[in-house]
Amino acid sequence: MSFNGDFGRVSQGDEDEEVDPTLTKRDSSWMSCYYNMTNTICGAGVLALPFAFASTGWTLGIFLLVVGAYFGYVALYLLTLVVAKQGVPTSLGSLVEPLGSTISNLMDGFMCLYLFGASCIYLVVIGDAMPDAMEQMGASESLQSRYLWVCIGFAIAAPLSIPHNIDFLKDPSSAAIIFLFFIMMVIFFYALPEESTGLDACAHKDYDDDDTTCRGPHDADGVKFGEVLKVVSIFFFAYSCQITAFPVCNEIIEPTMKRLDAVWRYSIGSAFVLYLTVAVCGFATYGGNIEANALSSYPKVTLVSVARVMISCVVALSYPLQANPSRRCAITLMERMWDDGSKPSPGAQRIRYYAYTACFLGLSLLIGLTVEDLGVVVELVGAVGSSLLMFVLPGMLFLHYFP
Repeated sequence: MSFNGDFGRVSQGDEDEEVDPTLTKRDSSWMSCYYNMTNTICGAGVLALPFAFASTGWTLGIFLLVVGAYFGYVALYLLTLVVAKQGVPTSLGSLVEPLGSTISNLMDGFMCLYLFGASCIYLVVIGDAMPDAMEQMGASESLQSRYLWVCIGFAIAAPLSIPHNIDFLKDPSSAAIIFLFFIMMVIFFYALPEESTGLDACAHKDYDDDDTTCRGPHDADGVKFGEVLKVVSIFFFAYSCQITAFPVCNEIIEPTMKRLDAVWRYSIGSAFVLYLTVAVCGFATYGGNIEANALSSYPKVTLVSVARVMISCVVALSYPLQANPSRRCAITLMERMWDDGSKPSPGAQRIRYYAYTACFLGLSLLIGLTVEDLGVVVELVGAVGSSLLMFVLPGMLFLHYFP
């Protein structure tokens, strides 16, 4: 397969980007692509996996993690085949365009909404996690303000969301991965016997009865089909990252099926190790008593507070990886609706680029500050968006380009 294409929209230097900020720079190393893909896959959702295990039990939970990883990888592989046939640089909009303008417009519009919702959720997570962490660390009341930490998280994420090329995000993504693996190790050590680590998972619980424990049952006998259905999406959508495949294919140096396939395999594999460790160890520690946000079950001590701070940093550093593809979809949609198939002038492209970025950032900050629970609507949009990216679009595009 070849990744040849029209490189007229590939930047040759910083001066070109100042004229048209949407030009692609092919300067991403393999490691840069790995960092960004892994950061896209992993996120705050990892903390829901122990709770999902409480509904599925050991065997079914591990099986669903494996199946989710498999489908996530297959979706990426199919998209790579399609991109190789169509040529790079490419985008979701250009790939679905042959399916008809109506479908293309709906797809790009829905992806903008889906990714915007995910970014809002990230700011809400920061607003929920950081005040609790500050309280546990004995900070003053002024440092426990939800509004303060939403603004700080936004101040970190906003500048990283402006550049078009995701190679710019390799350092923030690598930092996010380090933070996630620190959280994984905290959960792992709490799962070990207290005698060997000195960490008491029930230290924060004050029970009148000495026989009462914070640890719940671990058996799978109580698994119910209805409960499994409620959490099965957690396993599959943990690997939802396919929207980032397009910029990776565009920017990686020497794009080949072998190099891209290695990015997908190692990114999915790293996420699987992280997910499996957190899910198994969190469930082993608290059993059926684990909370939906696993860190909420752990003692209010400095080590866990640091983990809370780190998960807030993770979502702040993951925010740009939602803003970036959302803007790509929006610009493609605007080109299709307003330019009648012709390329817009660099000036018009620059205005659209920065106008959409400003609207995306401003509206997400407004929602993050004013809304504490985004409710069922955003959850539904997220579930549908993840389903499209992971199960529907890759297969549909493969069948169209390889009839």
